[in-house]
Amino acid sequence: MRVPIRSLITYAAFAIASLSISVPAWAGMSAASFTPGTPMHFARAFPTATELLNGNVLRAAGYDGGQFFSDAEIYDWHSGTWTTVAPMHVARAAAVAVRLQHGRVMVIGGFGPGFSVLDSVEIYDPSADTWTITGSLNQRRAEDFLAAVLPDGRVLVAGGFIFANPMIGLFVPTNSAEIWNPDTGSWSFTTPMHVARGELTSTELKNGRILAAGGVNAAGPSNTAEIYDPAQGTWTLTGSMNVGRFDHAAALLLDGRVLVAGGEVGFGPAGGIRTSMAELYDPHNGAWSTTGSMTAPRSEAEWATVRLPDGNVLVTGGFVAEETPQSSDDLYDTATGVWSSAGSMSVPRAGHAAVALRGNRGVLVMGGLVAPPFSTASVDIYR
Repeated sequence: MRVPIRSLITYAAFAIASLSISVPAWAGMSAASFTPGTPMHFARAFPTATELLNGNVLRAAGYDGGQFFSDAEIYDWHSGTWTTVAPMHVARAAAVAVRLQHGRVMVIGGFGPGFSVLDSVEIYDPSADTWTITGSLNQRRAEDFLAAVLPDGRVLVAGGFIFANPMIGLFVPTNSAEIWNPDTGSWSFTTPMHVARGELTSTELKNGRILAAGGVNAAGPSNTAEIYDPAQGTWTLTGSMNVGRFDHAAALLLDGRVLVAGGEVGFGPAGGIRTSMAELYDPHNGAWSTTGSMTAPRSEAEWATVRLPDGNVLVTGGFVAEETPQSSDDLYDTATGVWSSAGSMSVPRAGHAAVALRGNRGVLVMGGLVAPPFSTASVDIYR
């Protein structure tokens, strides 16, 4: 999550802060473009966005102008309209959401007012339009931590920031991990990751294992990656990326490889240094290889990266420089390994969200920062 004072963060601050705790409609993608959609009821950045079982999209909470919110609304993919629904119990942003078995949505942690890191967790039931508080995390965490539903219905979380003070550029990452048990509604610590990571990416592989890649810790941007095996409950280090990065984008390709792109790779006098470089992880040999670079460097687009029905990958907006959202977008061609411009959205966005809609209705891109710390209610549809 980025606010104007985020530019105060330096490499030294991270070093001090680190803490370790035990398509028919898609045919001719080059002709696809962005068109404005029905705006949300509220301007929000750093929301959660989750596809429900019926194909509608739940947008919950968010941040705007220094305030944190608990409101929620649902996008109807048939009508293209938004409807407000019951608000959460806790105002938050930069939380992580997962869709549980049977269709409920769990929203975990995040930042609350004053950038306090939250341990609260709540579950939305779309059939009843209600939010229910469940057990609190043992470790507070926010900002791009790993969250995944395991095959048996439990929920794994790992990494993230456990403390933040943006006024002095202090963000504390962790390697701790814990699991929520749906039978008891409680969380228990499990085997920690090998590396503390804030603003990492997590990708469920085709074999059900979970890849955690990159992130930032005391050593700065990390190039390390590790895999969680749900059957064993263990983490195993795998091949390292060619460059350390955090706040990057990731997508599982149709052939089982994982694409990562962009992110921050270091810190300079003007803030974070961003990259356009991309690489691929091959789960068969545990190795990373470089691929084509994006047309522009970008970070804070990780929740607005979508694999399209044809297997190509769309990365929208993001920061091109410190506190500078962009409206440009990139499209990765998996057959050639080449990125090309996917056009521009109606407004620049960072800290936004995107979801591929059903019925060949395109990609819904919503909210985000347009002029930090202020956000937008606008929506763009890519198709």
